[in-house]
Amino acid sequence: MQQLGPFLNTLNVNVDMYNHLSTILKSKEIKSKLKNRWVAERMGEDLVDEFRRSGVMMNEKKRKRSVILNNRLMQLDQSLSTSPQVSLS
Repeated sequence: MQQLGPFLNTLNVNVDMYNHLSTILKSKEIKSKLKNRWVAERMGEDLVDEFRRSGVMMNEKKRKRSVILNNRLMQLDQSLSTSPQVSLS
C-alpha cells in the first residue's frame, strides 16, 4: 500500500488520462458499444469527478505540489494508524 498510494496520487492528476476519459464519455459512438452502458457511464463520471477533486485542472506546478502534499498526508495517516493509541481518560 505504501507504493500504491503515491502511484494513485500521480494518476489522479494525469491530464492525458483525464482528457481521454472525458472524450470517451462525450462520444455517443463509443458509449453505444459499451456493455452495461449505465454502469460504465456512472463509473466514468465518478472517475472524472475524482480527477477534478485531485486537481487535474491545475497548472503543472500546482499538480506536482498536490501530489507531494497528498503523499505526505498519506504517510502521516499511516503513521498515526500504526502508532499505539493513547487513552485520554
